[in-house]
Amino acid sequence: MTDIAFAADGVAGLKILDLMEPRPDLILCDIFMPEKDGIEIVSALVEHKFAGSLILISSGDPAMLKIRQLLTNNGKIHVLGVRMKPLNEQALANAVEALQSK
Repeated sequence: MTDIAFAADGVAGLKILDLMEPRPDLILCDIFMPEKDGIEIVSALVEHKFAGSLILISSGDPAMLKIRQLLTNNGKIHVLGVRMKPLNEQALANAVEALQSK
């Protein structure tokens, strides 16, 4: 069974994460969000000892996204990659397939 939860912003996402049992295997997180941005969320995921995988998404500059991926990929969070918006179905399927094969 697959459960999917959505949040309007990072603060709401962290509240949902606190209520989830079991913890999710995968989180998709926009880098640029109101309240808390994606980098703040990654820090919070480290504090929450999140053991799943993360895909960062954004419509920002691809070069900046690569830098942000390097900053967040500190070994404490498994970052599957950075995907540009609009996130197409194939890109998401490839990321989920990579998660399933680990």
